Amino acid sequence: MLLFLLSAWTVEIVTATTSPPDFLCPVIVLDSLENPYILVPRRRTAQTNYLLLFSKEGGMWVADTFEFNQSVLHPYSLDMAIDLDNRVTVVYTIYQPRAIIIAQKNNSGWLKDTIDTCWSSWNSIAITSSGVPHIVYQPSGLIYAFRMDSLIWQKTLVDSYIYTESGCAIDLDEQNQPHISYFKMASNMGDNLWYATRIGNQWYCIEIDTPNVPNWNATLIHHGLDNLPHIVYTPSAGMWYAYNDSVWHSEYLGSGQIYSQKSLDLDCLGQPYILSTISNLTLLTYKDFTGWHSEELPLTPTTTKGRAGSLFIGRDDIIHIARFATDSNYPPYCEIHYIYGRPEGIEERKRLKVEGKGLKLMVLPSIVRDNAQIQYTIPERQRISLDLYDIIGRKVKTIAQGCVEPGIYSYRFDSSDLSSGVYFLVLESERESRTRKLLIAR
Repeated sequence: MLLFLLSAWTVEIVTATTSPPDFLCPVIVLDSLENPYILVPRRRTAQTNYLLLFSKEGGMWVADTFEFNQSVLHPYSLDMAIDLDNRVTVVYTIYQPRAIIIAQKNNSGWLKDTIDTCWSSWNSIAITSSGVPHIVYQPSGLIYAFRMDSLIWQKTLVDSYIYTESGCAIDLDEQNQPHISYFKMASNMGDNLWYATRIGNQWYCIEIDTPNVPNWNATLIHHGLDNLPHIVYTPSAGMWYAYNDSVWHSEYLGSGQIYSQKSLDLDCLGQPYILSTISNLTLLTYKDFTGWHSEELPLTPTTTKGRAGSLFIGRDDIIHIARFATDSNYPPYCEIHYIYGRPEGIEERKRLKVEGKGLKLMVLPSIVRDNAQIQYTIPERQRISLDLYDIIGRKVKTIAQGCVEPGIYSYRFDSSDLSSGVYFLVLESERESRTRKLLIAR
């Protein structure tokens, strides 16, 4: 294993080759101990031939080849998830015979099952903490499938008129309810961005954006603190970010292309990080309290071109990335990179943890011109209130109130309706309180 310390990032070469088959887009997840698993598809000609799962053993990368099929589909059909028991689950499509396959690795090896006997160029998986898989795929319509304790897959048609080459993705909220982003064909044969969620047994589908262009990709994730959806999508060569805070908002991020359902993740404050590719460069685009920023990820000395793969944000907001990179020769020299670290330009921020006793309260930034992020930690189940007071002690507003479970909570604070001046945030529980000062400056 070759390891390069490049600026704020550490880059490891997981595997490499000097001749075809070349690599395709890798997918990364972390287990409960922050150990990385990287799913790598390999191909010889037009079809993918291998599926390998790389993991670290004794500091070395080890490959487990669990699928060798001449007709495994291209990498958009590949996705991977991991549960709290560290069981890795992979979903993918094969051509002959046409089938969508799920494979799970446990202590006894790999177990495979057929979800459906059809063709889908996009698959996506989310998994509960206990290991229940939830899948979305699109043979023609958008299909949602999950499997509980029985061996029977329960399937639902979520929406129809889906163009099979457009993207879809799924994630689960804190109540394990599915949320899906996808593209639906419009009357002019272009694709529009849609979002679907299930309430009870009823699916609700909402059109979010309508540029009517083909060949989009999409990814979706839910923040565990505010439970709200965040979507990245790429019409043509442009990259957009959509989020919901009771209404949908869309922000243009510039040029770029995403190549995986795992191209987006959020840090502990709910700020998004996006992995994309533009002009043979791999970019990490992220948002902090000052706005959006992009940083080019370093290459190794043996590569000149980087193509985005996927990312996963671990504890302490360390960003873990799997990427495909190559040189300028043909046949290409190809590498799979494991990259971890944090952006150079991001402001270092103190993180709250649940560890230890007592309430914890933080607001960033302390000088607020527009929005701020309030984060507080509750060590045990108790009744709390979080209130904002002005400088003479009058209560301005109640931000949170009630009996809450232990955990880290986050709140996006909008100061647009407040006058400039000094204010105090007060977090009170049944036994103690915490106070933080903030200055609203226009």
